[in-house]
Amino acid sequence: MKFQKVKILFISIIVLLSTVLPATTANALLEQYTTKRIGGQTRFDTAIEVSKEFVAKAKKPVDSVILCTAYGYADSVSVTPFAVYVNAPILLTDKEFLTPSTQARIIEMNTKKVYVIGGTGVISDNVLSTLSGMGISVERIAGVNRFDTNRLILAKIPQDLWGANPKFIDGYDVFVGLTVTVDTIEQDNTNKINPIILTDENGDENDPYSTRSQYYKNIVTTLYNIYGYKFHPFCMSSYGLSTNDKAIETYGLSFSDKLSESKLNGDSASATNNSLFASKFVSHPYATNSVLITTGLNYIDAISTGPLAAITYSPIVYKLPSNNYYYTFSSAYKACYNDVQTVYYIGGSVVVPDGSESILK
Repeated sequence: MKFQKVKILFISIIVLLSTVLPATTANALLEQYTTKRIGGQTRFDTAIEVSKEFVAKAKKPVDSVILCTAYGYADSVSVTPFAVYVNAPILLTDKEFLTPSTQARIIEMNTKKVYVIGGTGVISDNVLSTLSGMGISVERIAGVNRFDTNRLILAKIPQDLWGANPKFIDGYDVFVGLTVTVDTIEQDNTNKINPIILTDENGDENDPYSTRSQYYKNIVTTLYNIYGYKFHPFCMSSYGLSTNDKAIETYGLSFSDKLSESKLNGDSASATNNSLFASKFVSHPYATNSVLITTGLNYIDAISTGPLAAITYSPIVYKLPSNNYYYTFSSAYKACYNDVQTVYYIGGSVVVPDGSESILK
């Protein structure tokens, strides 16, 4: 009888362990994350909250701001390298007037310089006049189109600060533009800045192939002369490689056998995001302990996160509905996040629900 009781007790313990331990282990994994939501009632407010985190994480005092339109990404998609160079967060504004909440944040930051990105078609001169009237130095950076603006932005960064891993990306793909921001600063103690260069497969009457082709060749030549075979460009798109392949062929960006470019793509923002980290960062452990989760359905909340992602080495991960066809994450992709301690939710709970860090597992 005594033996029977011991046997029953032993079996009960085994059953208990088999049911409790897995749950305990899972809970322990979830507990490694500290979550922080960065979001506001509007896209302007979310950008303001992101700027506060940028200021808190920046290694130097922040007295400059990058000002972009709140209603498009064409001019701002490639601005992160320049934002890192001038140590500035991105704030958003309306076209015809400086958004009051943004103006209040600029004052709160004791801002000395504002860089306005884009032409009068997206941010009017009235906004610049308002800023000047506040005693702030203002500079507009604008070209005839997004590609020309991208060229002018890059020209603001001294070439001796350009990194060896530039990103040639689809100029119409905001999600890839945000994905690559985590790799803006070289992690080799040089603090070099990897350029983001916009490409497309179609010409433009104000930006003919011949001119742009020479521009890209100049970038390749400049970086090759600096880094030699350490120069390693990345060509990226979320919609297959046809756009970038054609652009590369058209612009004559050819590389020798010892100098090859990485072509990273996927059928969606998440898939390309996956490809970047699986290819570049799993084999070379990434010095990050935080990750930014934002919606992959639109860019409204994510557009201001690039500079924060860059200075904190925080990957931007896109949250999609669980029934979405593109909701796939490989084991290699997940392996990047074993040591993550802080998860930022960018935007409200409607677009990035509590518990979204479960996609990292």
